Amino acid sequence: MMDEEEYFRVIEDHFLQKRGNPMLLSPKEWVLIREWYEGSIPAEVVIRGIDRAFEKKKDPDNEITSLVYCKRIIKSEYKRHLKSQEGADTSPARNEPPPADIEQFLEKLATGLALSETKATEAGNEGLAAMLKLRASELRNQILDPFRADPAMDRQRVEERLTGIEKNMEQLLLQMVPATDLDRYKEDSMRELKQFEEKLEFGVYQEMLRRSLIKTIRKQYNIPRLSLFYM
Repeated sequence: MMDEEEYFRVIEDHFLQKRGNPMLLSPKEWVLIREWYEGSIPAEVVIRGIDRAFEKKKDPDNEITSLVYCKRIIKSEYKRHLKSQEGADTSPARNEPPPADIEQFLEKLATGLALSETKATEAGNEGLAAMLKLRASELRNQILDPFRADPAMDRQRVEERLTGIEKNMEQLLLQMVPATDLDRYKEDSMRELKQFEEKLEFGVYQEMLRRSLIKTIRKQYNIPRLSLFYM
C-alpha cells in the first residue's frame, strides 16, 4: 500500500482527469478518500471503480461531478477484489505491464522532466531548472538505468523509488517560485477554496491549499507525475 499523500494524489488526479474539470475536490471527497485509505482499499481498485462509474453513466447530459457518485461502485469493486484474493497466488500479478513498456514510460518521465527544465530556464527560473535537472538525473541513475540492467526488478521497488523522487521534488517546488508568482497563485487558490474555508479543519485547509499551489506550479512548467499509475 502506497503512503497516504501519494494515495490521495493518484486518486485525485485520476478522477479530475476523468471528470475533465480541474476544480479542486470538496472536503467531503477528501474525507471519502481518507476512508478508503484507512480501509486499506488499494488505489488501483479505487481507480478501477472510478473508471467503471464513468463507463456505466447512461445519461451523457448528466455529468459525474463528485467522487461520491463513484462510492457504491468502488465498494462493489473492492468486494470483487477481495473475492479474487481468496486462495490467490501471492506471486507478482500477471497483468503487470511488460518490462519494455515500463522502460519506455520511465524514459518518457525523464524526457518530460528535461522539457520542464527547459521551460523553467526559458522563464528565467534557474533554481527550478537546476532542481528539475537533478531530479531527471536521479530518475535515470537510480531507476531507469538499474531497470534496464535488470528488467525483472520488482515493480513495487520501481514505484517506491519514483515516489521518493516525487516527494523530494514537491517539497522543494514552493521554494523555487518567485514570491510575486507564489502570492498570485495563492490568491487564486484561496479564492477557489473560500467556499470550503469555514467547513474545514485548519490543517485540512492548509493541506488543500498546499496541494492547489503545487498543482498550479506543475501545470505552469508541465512537470510530469512520477508514478507508474500514470502509464
